[in-house]
Amino acid sequence: MPKVTEKELTEGKLRCFIYGGTGVGKTHLAGTTLLVDEMCPVFYADFEDGVGSISDKLKANWSRVDLWTMESLDDMRQMSSIMKDPETKYKTVIIDSASAWWTLLMRENLINQGRESGMPQIQDYGVVSDTMLQLLRVTIQKRKLNLIITCGESAQKDEISGGLYREPAMVGRLVQKMPPLFDLVGYLDADLKAVKEGELKEAKRTLQTQPFSRIRAKSRLPKSFPAVLSDPTMAAIWNAWSHRFDNIKTQ
Repeated sequence: MPKVTEKELTEGKLRCFIYGGTGVGKTHLAGTTLLVDEMCPVFYADFEDGVGSISDKLKANWSRVDLWTMESLDDMRQMSSIMKDPETKYKTVIIDSASAWWTLLMRENLINQGRESGMPQIQDYGVVSDTMLQLLRVTIQKRKLNLIITCGESAQKDEISGGLYREPAMVGRLVQKMPPLFDLVGYLDADLKAVKEGELKEAKRTLQTQPFSRIRAKSRLPKSFPAVLSDPTMAAIWNAWSHRFDNIKTQ
């Protein structure tokens, strides 16, 4: 097995998984990556054709990003090639979103088997989940890319307490196996009601980075990083991540 060097440890890549409901600003948060010099250039895989909300950021930072609309198996192969390339020019890959990535993979899987109009079977779920997990694991092992992935949310019933808890809207084994691959699993929320009522020009966003009140979250960032970050940006997350070993180095 390859030995991790001190340089690789201290200069490790950030892996960030942001989930939340429709319209809370997941794409907006992912787009702030373009404002962080250390994370650019960026390969942006748009699975939802939903980057209209960050068109201003894209135009202002066009030299920092390659934006791809993911529509087919060939597009996903190109993304996979970039993520596996040890000599890639990119510093960060953004996948927006994991939910749509899964849907497109499943569609292509069924088409390849001549079952386009049929329902997925148990083995199909396993094939698609394994494809996603294998690519993420290989990318992580290469230690070359920051990973930013967005995802929808789902409400699941706790069989013991009977209460509902929030978790990423993933299918099957992905719910348990994908989040552990990331340094930050954050739940993004926004006061959309206030926006509808005209009380605010923009939604007040919060990113929950620690589990609380039946919300799935986790953080490997320094303990000083807030459990709930108001108006989150990738710059704030990156700054905390890049200084995570400061106390250790000074001892």
